[in-house]
Amino acid sequence: MHDGPGVRLVSARLEPTGRCAVCFGEIEPGGGLSAIYAGRRYRFRCRDCYELFAADPSALLTRHDGECCRGHDVSSPMSEWTCD
Repeated sequence: MHDGPGVRLVSARLEPTGRCAVCFGEIEPGGGLSAIYAGRRYRFRCRDCYELFAADPSALLTRHDGECCRGHDVSSPMSEWTCD
């Protein structure tokens, strides 16, 4: 597992329940992985989700613009964006 450009892994030990920034799966308290990117904390359900994000975080985050959620009411675990 490696840090991507501008992505830094941090401890998830004290994190509350949340949703994965990649697959939107639920993460139990203290579970999964956490990383800091562009001054914000993101949660990941598994190593594969983290690796996908770390490889190109800006590309993954831009998919949340516009019609990404296909009408579903979804928001990021840290409330950086919402799809209404």
